[in-house]
Amino acid sequence: MRIVSVIRQFFCHVSGYREAVQRLLAPWCAVTFLFVAAGNLQAQDPPEALFIAPEQVCAPATVTLQNRSENATLYRWYVDGVLAAGNPFDLTHTFINNYGAPYSSITVLIRLEAENDAGDVDSFEKTIIVFHEITASFSTNEPAGCHPHEVSFTNESTGYTNGWEWNFGDGGSSGMANPTHTYHNFLSPDDEVFTVTLEATSPDGCRSIASDQVTVSPHIEALFTLDTVAGCGTLDIEIDDLSTIWADEYHWDMGDGNTFTYSDPGELTGHTFTNNTGSTLQYSISLTLTRGSCTDQMEKTVTLFPAVTAAFAPDPEEGCSELSVQFENFSVNAANYLWEFGDGSSSSLFEPVHTYAKNLTDNDIVYDVRLIAWSNGICRDTTDYTQVTVYPHVEADFAMDAGEGCPPLT
Repeated sequence: MRIVSVIRQFFCHVSGYREAVQRLLAPWCAVTFLFVAAGNLQAQDPPEALFIAPEQVCAPATVTLQNRSENATLYRWYVDGVLAAGNPFDLTHTFINNYGAPYSSITVLIRLEAENDAGDVDSFEKTIIVFHEITASFSTNEPAGCHPHEVSFTNESTGYTNGWEWNFGDGGSSGMANPTHTYHNFLSPDDEVFTVTLEATSPDGCRSIASDQVTVSPHIEALFTLDTVAGCGTLDIEIDDLSTIWADEYHWDMGDGNTFTYSDPGELTGHTFTNNTGSTLQYSISLTLTRGSCTDQMEKTVTLFPAVTAAFAPDPEEGCSELSVQFENFSVNAANYLWEFGDGSSSSLFEPVHTYAKNLTDNDIVYDVRLIAWSNGICRDTTDYTQVTVYPHVEADFAMDAGEGCPPLT
């Protein structure tokens, strides 16, 4: 049928033929025209326009509208009355709704016209609801920090959002608009990077996802123990450094003007403190660990009391019974005293006077005397024994065989 139509077009309508030829072909051309027209009317089924599209979309949405038209060879797409370029079979279109408040939805009318070769046209229309665009976004006050690292998240999502789902990357989550989360890095010797995601939702069910990263440096902890924290005069302490090994520097300040810096824990094992004053001194021992900008510190206090020295002298050190002795006290930094006189008696006076009983023996009696002195703190001192000697008791006595007589009296 198409070939006959072409032949007719060529011979019946081409100018320049002689009139005789045209008159000769005129009846055939007329018959051919009627034949072709009749054939075309029988061969062309009417077009049926149809396409598949979603009922609603969340902006921005790029959607391919699938053409399901039949009996057509030419297609025209209209978006809100505007003809789409190119007359494509399927239309790919990006729906946008980023207008400001009140963040309402819009409707977009899609129209498809389908046309066959005979010029018959059918159309199909569909309205698509386009919900307002939302964009998830957030910022952090501290994207990197030291263990433990507390981060405050600021929700900067745009559009109307009423639901937020945070995933902090370490197993933690939140449904708050602006949450705060604390990160830890206990076990890794290196910086640990956590990927944070925020999924924002609108009342229409539209979703948007944003992500960012938080970096946390390894856990460093200054930790040490002392075998003693108090002493008198001169004190030797033992140090056990239990700090973590991830630090770059271990700095000791002993509080007495001495400092030490090491690259590994456990290198400082002890220290000697001295108090030559008459007052109680306190030394603050601090250990500071450093890794990059991260630090951790521990402090312990050592109390050093002034040393107590007990000393005395008896006056006299020896004598006849009954013997009274004055004990002179030369103790230093003491506040309390206990005298042991060697005869079973004692005294707590500063400088007591003690009388030893009669020595009714024939030999000298030696008494071992000592002084125990202590401060109001923990310091004390005890003297060596000092001897006090008491001679035997001497008692004058005599008798007469005659109490009277004439001289010469014998």
